[in-house]
Amino acid sequence: MIKETYEKYRKKYSLPPYDEVNAEMEISSFESEDFLLRQIRKKIAERVEAITTPLASILQPSADSLNDMHECRFFDDKEKGRIIDFYKKLMFISRMALEADISHDEKTEASVINEYFKTWAEVKNDVVLFLGRLKSCWEKETEIEEKLEYFG
Repeated sequence: MIKETYEKYRKKYSLPPYDEVNAEMEISSFESEDFLLRQIRKKIAERVEAITTPLASILQPSADSLNDMHECRFFDDKEKGRIIDFYKKLMFISRMALEADISHDEKTEASVINEYFKTWAEVKNDVVLFLGRLKSCWEKETEIEEKLEYFG
């Protein structure tokens, strides 16, 4: 039933194909087709937040976070510039999703979905690359002596 409901919206709003959306957002696992576009938009917002949070820590590490301070050392200014480029695109989607969450407008929900899939096609490879780098920095020894001090 989810697929049939999605297909109606797809035709109405020129949404991406069902199989593509399902592969990324697992919409076939939704319990109900009620508010289907809203459910997809919420999954998109969750995904974008999950991606932008660690990327933001690379760009603006918190001095209170050992994770942030360790990870940010593994990226140079050129790489941070690339991160900023796709971070901005993802944050635009995040703000679109927030607007749609408040408006509860079907057309706005569809716009978020379309914008996400268009942008995701552009940035996915970079995101995967940089998240992989974040993971691998925990396997490497740092050349910089890390000082752990208590500032209590």
